[in-house]
Amino acid sequence: MALGTWNYCTKDGHYDEVVITREFFLVMSTRPRRFLLFQNKVIDGNLVISNMDGEVNLPIPTDTLVTLGKSDSTVVIKSNYSSEPMLLNKFEFDFDPIAWEGLESWKRKIRSEFKNRAELKECPDLIKDDGKIRIEMSIPDSILGEEKPVIPNPVNQ
Repeated sequence: MALGTWNYCTKDGHYDEVVITREFFLVMSTRPRRFLLFQNKVIDGNLVISNMDGEVNLPIPTDTLVTLGKSDSTVVIKSNYSSEPMLLNKFEFDFDPIAWEGLESWKRKIRSEFKNRAELKECPDLIKDDGKIRIEMSIPDSILGEEKPVIPNPVNQ
């Protein structure tokens, strides 16, 4: 089972951390900025995550995270919902136990600590320039039309 604190760098050079306990599953990312908190149960050695009230919802009611492989320093987990397995690196850091009664305060503290750790982590951008998508758009003036002032309608009295 993949209980613990983990991190990884995305291919495009962003930093993520994952916290997995018997109570919750938390994903924090630098880009896109994410703080995803889910309830967690252990069933038959797999982690079953589900939505929490007031948090970002999964596109499905529950998802099962299966541990595909584990060593002392890494774990590979795969979601039944997504197609790509995640290779997580063991990254030990302390965090306060989740405070269900003061959840918003707990989340602010956890986010702040994550931000401090993320600023120290350097993740290389592994995507070559020719593999990046760049969108450039030029809209001719003829499509936009002439700019006209907005004149308010007279009020009937």
